[in-house]
Amino acid sequence: MIKIKNKVAITGFLSVEDLKQGDLFAFLDEEEVYLMTDSDYFVRLPDGEIFDVYGDNYTDRPIKTLNAEMIIIN
Repeated sequence: MIKIKNKVAITGFLSVEDLKQGDLFAFLDEEEVYLMTDSDYFVRLPDGEIFDVYGDNYTDRPIKTLNAEMIIIN
């Protein structure tokens, strides 16, 4: 189970290329939360699917970063 505390969105004109490892974010046109893993990949937290930053025009989609603490409970 994953619990995210203090979920406060900071909106702006950012893309996935502006993120660093460990950043939590969401695309402005959807509600799913993602985690940036490194400069080339990010993961959708609800199901663990991994995406390539440079695939499917992700660099052109605006995002909002999340000021949150992710706690993984097993």
